[in-house]
Amino acid sequence: MDPLDRYLRAVKPGLPLALREDILAELGENLRSQFEGRESELGRSLSNKEKKEILDAFGDPLVVAGRYQSGSGTVSFGRQLIGPELYPLYMRSLRFLLPITAGVITLIMIPLALADPAKWTELPSVLGFQVGIQFLLVTMGWMIVQSQTKKDAPVVPKPVRVSRLESILQLVITTAVLPWVQTVLGTPEYPFAPCRLAPVWHQVYVPVMIIAITGILQSVVNIFRPEWVRFRYIARMSVDFAGLAVVGYLLSAGKWVTVSDQLGGALAKRENMVVWLHWTFIGFLVAAMAILLFELVTDGVKLARTKGDPGLPAGVSSTL
Repeated sequence: MDPLDRYLRAVKPGLPLALREDILAELGENLRSQFEGRESELGRSLSNKEKKEILDAFGDPLVVAGRYQSGSGTVSFGRQLIGPELYPLYMRSLRFLLPITAGVITLIMIPLALADPAKWTELPSVLGFQVGIQFLLVTMGWMIVQSQTKKDAPVVPKPVRVSRLESILQLVITTAVLPWVQTVLGTPEYPFAPCRLAPVWHQVYVPVMIIAITGILQSVVNIFRPEWVRFRYIARMSVDFAGLAVVGYLLSAGKWVTVSDQLGGALAKRENMVVWLHWTFIGFLVAAMAILLFELVTDGVKLARTKGDPGLPAGVSSTL
């Protein structure tokens, strides 16, 4: 891909949606004119390396995109932690992620509260704690991005590069789900409204936690090392393989909920609910398997395409 096209593609996600195409057109014309001016001076066409040098001087894609955002706030604590160019993108990610976190935690707490009404009183504290954690993670993520962004000598992303924003999003979502996994799968026969989860769910607790922690580690590594693209694909494929094994094991169980013997006359009604939950779990597990297979194939294709790229440190990529 041409360096200019790659640069514009890196700038695009951070631009205001309503003006995105107009800004990209204007920005592309401006940069092309700089290329043409330099070619006139040299009397020849520019190499890709020379084009990249001009793009380096123009600015980091995140910083350039931030210049077109409304507002000029910063995050400072003694010194500036998030500058005015990245602040609009930081606020946009907070507005997107914090409501998702609040919604996920609320959905998790509802079935718990139905099983134990006393847990309704825990909702505000749990919600506040989890939202606070996500706020800190997002803020720290953008501080890392800011520290890696140099205004005087910015670096244009390599041809293949993991988006830091995507890594931060993956980290936040996985971290938000982890306590729920620990609570539900870590408890033998966890109470699920009038039913209980079958023992098979507790049996996959350790593998699921390892998968989740692996995903967290991969996202953290790619926040600091976005150029380690092949590492990302290999880690994700490993997670997908493990996930398929877990889903296959769950499907082979055939029973995912149990009914308490103490329900008396309500047993028939509860058994009908179990049947409904049984087919719901089948649909969920089949959908999860399809998604994992799709991601595995997609990441495998992308990994093959990055062969020869500096996606891992020297001495490692050559063995993959």
